[in-house]
Amino acid sequence: TSPVVIAGLVFSTWVQSLWKWRPQVAVIGGSNTGKTTRFSMLSKIYSGLAVLSSGSSAAGIRQTIKNTSRIMLCDEFEDGKDREDTMKMLRNAGRGIENIKGSSGHKAIHFNMVQIAWVSGIEVYFKREPDKNRFITSELIRPEESDQGELKIPSSDELRILGQKILAISIRYIQSATDIAKKLRTIKFSKKVDDRVLESYSIPTSMLSAIYGYGDSESASLFEELIFGKDDEMIVSPDEEDLFESILGQIVIGGRESLSVGQWLEKVVYNTGDVLVSVDTLAKVGIKWDVFDPTDEDSELQNKNCLVLNYKQIEDHLLKGSKWNNQSVEQILSRMKGAVKRRRRIAGQRAYCLCIPESVLAKFIGDDDGKIGWSQSLS
Repeated sequence: TSPVVIAGLVFSTWVQSLWKWRPQVAVIGGSNTGKTTRFSMLSKIYSGLAVLSSGSSAAGIRQTIKNTSRIMLCDEFEDGKDREDTMKMLRNAGRGIENIKGSSGHKAIHFNMVQIAWVSGIEVYFKREPDKNRFITSELIRPEESDQGELKIPSSDELRILGQKILAISIRYIQSATDIAKKLRTIKFSKKVDDRVLESYSIPTSMLSAIYGYGDSESASLFEELIFGKDDEMIVSPDEEDLFESILGQIVIGGRESLSVGQWLEKVVYNTGDVLVSVDTLAKVGIKWDVFDPTDEDSELQNKNCLVLNYKQIEDHLLKGSKWNNQSVEQILSRMKGAVKRRRRIAGQRAYCLCIPESVLAKFIGDDDGKIGWSQSLS
């Protein structure tokens, strides 16, 4: 994420409660990259409104923030139960949805979080696509050894005065910015971008556009530049694709070989090695290369090749201990383009399975040109 995005977020955070949608900010980087320094500077910019904490629990943050617009700066946001609980809490912050908790006194506690929260850590791993799309991530890089210690940090008083100037500008332009943000969210790009990503990046873009006095076309250009930059890092893989790739990467032992599911599948697809061993190995974990029935209810699928996935067997044999454990493989994979549910027999067991047409699979196991040299079906 470019420094321009971060600048826009610094302005936007001052008026965080006035947005209809609020992104969250993750600052990541290794040791000695300046994460703690950045948060220390932000705490002085936001002065008395900032709540700077380290390794805090969700309950502690909730009890400190309460129903206010104090600014959450959470350093050392490392993996663990506290982070998971905080992530759950932040999901409601985007829209400012009220959270109701029970108490030992049998009275409901109402909590409404309207924060653009800033968190930092060596890594901030997002287990699910929706969480990743809610965050704008900024990665800090360790400076060259010759440059270390050269950064001149403004004094506390200078940062406080700077913060007051940023606050004045933010208040001056928030109304114009919210109008611009509404327009930006309607823009359609040639490359697919998740709606949450559009909403998140519309906030810093609209604030900067309002400050610079940009018209619609200039705002749209800045929006595209900030989302895509020099790469396509914000084109996020959907959950179903992440899950399918995870399945392909699982290691399975068959015969004398220990290969990934994707490698076993390629042996069947390209008809290499002992194909019968490959077919049997895949069947044991609930996977089969097959053909749609000639009388299939969807005439366009009749006699077409497909990959059959017995989602219950896959959950039992491939995903134990992974991030997908205890999640519905059926529901997630059902979102894959063209996936249909059919009764199929795999490894002597007839059950409902998901059948994915071969046309969908080229991007996962095709050659460099996205083409697949499919073998014939093996039962």
